Amino acid sequence: MAEKMPGEVRGRGRGRGRGRLSETAPSPVGGDSAELAALQPLRTDSLSPDSATPVQSDGRQEQSPTNLKMENLSLVSVMERPNFGQAGRPIKLSANYFDFKIGVVDEKKVGLMAHRYECLVENPYRMKIDRDEKREIFWQTVSKYPNVFIRPTHLAYDDSNCLWTMEKLKLDDGGLMSIEIELMLVRDRRPSTYKVELKYTGAFLIDLRESIEPGGTSVAVQLIDCVTTQRLRCPLIEQSRNWYSWGRSMYRMPEPGGRFPPISLSGGREVWTGFHMAAKVGQGWKPLINVDVSHTAFTKRIPLLQFLCDVLNAAEKCRPGQEKFFLRDLNAETVLDERCRTNLEKNLKGLLIKTTHMEGKNRSYRFNAVVSRSAESTKFQRTSEEAPISIAEYWEEKYFKLKYPKLPLLHLGPRQKNLFLPMECCSIADEP
Repeated sequence: MAEKMPGEVRGRGRGRGRGRLSETAPSPVGGDSAELAALQPLRTDSLSPDSATPVQSDGRQEQSPTNLKMENLSLVSVMERPNFGQAGRPIKLSANYFDFKIGVVDEKKVGLMAHRYECLVENPYRMKIDRDEKREIFWQTVSKYPNVFIRPTHLAYDDSNCLWTMEKLKLDDGGLMSIEIELMLVRDRRPSTYKVELKYTGAFLIDLRESIEPGGTSVAVQLIDCVTTQRLRCPLIEQSRNWYSWGRSMYRMPEPGGRFPPISLSGGREVWTGFHMAAKVGQGWKPLINVDVSHTAFTKRIPLLQFLCDVLNAAEKCRPGQEKFFLRDLNAETVLDERCRTNLEKNLKGLLIKTTHMEGKNRSYRFNAVVSRSAESTKFQRTSEEAPISIAEYWEEKYFKLKYPKLPLLHLGPRQKNLFLPMECCSIADEP
């Protein structure tokens, strides 16, 4: 049996084997070892403490050949495309991006600082308060507490739970304050007490560079989105009465002979024109506002009986000029079958209904249902001593005689309340 020679590695008898190994290990990226040795010096040091970088007698560290070569390298600029931008002719492009500048607050030019607060609007007797109601409650609070909100024009509220200010508010209890306010919203039958809680969360530098950090939320973009639409959302500003906000979109409420007339649709609907705004960060962290034209369908602000005819015509798929149901065809004997009643109820879900029988005192209520009972067949007792009276009789006694007493009633307001009104005394509210 042959002796094992030093530096020789024997295989297991499978395959051809390798024979003697070279003193220099092959490169993990392939290639001839002699060629690699000519391109770069071999690293003879190890990671042990004994192999530290040599130090000269004067205390300076000796530089390795690799470091010396790196110092002698110079940056070379990449060649640009020849005659770039010279072919063709220049044209003007109109884009829906608009640039703006973010100001500074001091001579150090460090950028704009903003203070953020958590703003909670709640009522212990109501499970949910929508964004429109929160907006109304907050700005009513601002107008009634000028000692807290000294400069309303320096506030930005997102209609949810975030408030921005340029100056820090003077709150009690180390940045906490609870304010109670009594007011009556659109769907309230009487004034209610609402609570606005403010909690200071910190000051932030409006820096657009943070918007590109992975996994982080941009405070600057959130603030810009809020500020750009504030003028059209704040009820304290006269201009906001002509606009309706939904998320980041703002829609112009149509006016007779206005600049943005609505586009009529079937089923008591119409299309409003508006715009969608969103803050963007351009090249070099340049602040931009993207504005897009937006269209969406809203319910027409028409009397409820006209809305009933439009809904029934749409259910029958009637084309314009071929309608089957008209307001002029209704009479005192008109009734609705179950199919028509269900169809009307489906189209009224979630809408605000406004009363029309009390001039100067009309109210808006949230729609609940179209009940199967009519004003003629529904009776109630005003007092325990009096005999029951029908809604049609009560209406004739207090207001006027109903033209359509056999049409079903509308259940409006809170579900636990028994508020039933005739259709002919209602219309679609101005508020979407």
